[in-house]
Amino acid sequence: MKTVKDTLWFLFSAAFGPGLFFLLLPFWTRILDKEEFALIGILRTIEGIGIAFLVLGFAGAVTRYYHEAKSPRDFASFFTSSLVIGGVIGVFIVTACCGIILGIPDLLAPLPAGFVVIAVIAIYLMSLPESMVFGSWMTAERAAACACFKISNAVVSTFLQLGFVLASTDRLQGWVTGYFFGAVYICASSIFFARREGWLNGAIRRHHAWYALAFGLPLVPHVLSNWILRAADRFILLKLVSVESLAQYTLAASLSIGLAIIVNAFGQAWTPRFFRFAGEGGQESKIRAYYYSLIYLTGMLTIVSCFVLNYAGGFTFGHSYAPSWRFFVPLAGATLFLAIYQYFVGFLFYEKRTRLIPIITGVAALVNIGLNLYFIPTYGVVSAGYTTLASYGVMAVGAYVISARVGRLKLNVLPTFVWVTIVIVASHLVVGPVNRWQAATFSLAVIILLGVLGVFVLSIRTHGAVIRSAVLKHKVS
Repeated sequence: MKTVKDTLWFLFSAAFGPGLFFLLLPFWTRILDKEEFALIGILRTIEGIGIAFLVLGFAGAVTRYYHEAKSPRDFASFFTSSLVIGGVIGVFIVTACCGIILGIPDLLAPLPAGFVVIAVIAIYLMSLPESMVFGSWMTAERAAACACFKISNAVVSTFLQLGFVLASTDRLQGWVTGYFFGAVYICASSIFFARREGWLNGAIRRHHAWYALAFGLPLVPHVLSNWILRAADRFILLKLVSVESLAQYTLAASLSIGLAIIVNAFGQAWTPRFFRFAGEGGQESKIRAYYYSLIYLTGMLTIVSCFVLNYAGGFTFGHSYAPSWRFFVPLAGATLFLAIYQYFVGFLFYEKRTRLIPIITGVAALVNIGLNLYFIPTYGVVSAGYTTLASYGVMAVGAYVISARVGRLKLNVLPTFVWVTIVIVASHLVVGPVNRWQAATFSLAVIILLGVLGVFVLSIRTHGAVIRSAVLKHKVS
């Protein structure tokens, strides 16, 4: 049950930040006018790009080195060295960015250049310390501490933004001020907890700094490629189709993010165990069991979510958004490919071959842009979901091929191929626009049949015990 509990903790913490934002959405839309709300949206987009550069992949380096450290003192030295070298590099990045923004004040117009500079400094203060503390706790299998840390940071920073907006005559300036002080709080709380855990008491060592740079810097283009992969279709649709079609697709894409959050929660709960199993050796059966359980659960989640959205989506979001459901099907299928990709990328993390990861995501991003530019003008907005599905498929296949060459664990790909095909076909069938009640009956039959198949697989004498012990009953010593 330890894996299940940790997954729920990570799921709750990952969903809490976006959930709090949506909960306060009625307040923001009443307090801010449309232009201010749009400008804040641009600043939040800048945050995503800024974190990619300023974290420098060091959170992944901390996660990897945790089980490699010779002693707690050695890990403290690595943590301190990584934080210091990352902070120094960040100063140069922030200085260059602020110089460009102030030198070309119209670069992000109508956003005031001064506000952008404050936001960039705030991103620098909070991103690296928070991600390193979170990564260290995650690898130590302390999911509850991770969740409470993220949730408290989200609550304090969000209500600082809200308070400064209400207290200021210039609401945009109030939001930026609250955002800055929220970042100061996150930075201070991260340093406090790092010192409390003893991670900042180590000596600064050159070989630790070089390790962090060699492991983490290749992840920067990887994160940027992922951002392009998620955002490219939106920008292309904005230029090529109507705003109404873009709104339909945006809703479907936003809903698919919920599935991605669940998949990421599984990954965060599993990653520290994978590193420990791989280090111990002789645990290949548990690693395989996790993989097959992951793709089965993700596939069933995809099919059920398509079914629920098809029959309850109109009531929840309004019938004017009904076309969104057909966009959601391929985007939900892409989540299954994302789960497969994350699993195999774990091997590259363990083998310290992070320089190969940007190749996978970079190729997938280029494929996504090329397919969107060709298919959207030809076949319309519905093709955007399928180009995303194809791009994530390329990413999953690339991760498998490369990890198979450098990793020690081999998997038979035929069951994966069969299951992915079943999930994609079944997802389309459960959204069947035939007679509504016949389609509902058929859809439930598909889901029940696949559920029975899953129970049967779990009960197989050869693999069932391994899967159950690895996923449901595993106890951490």
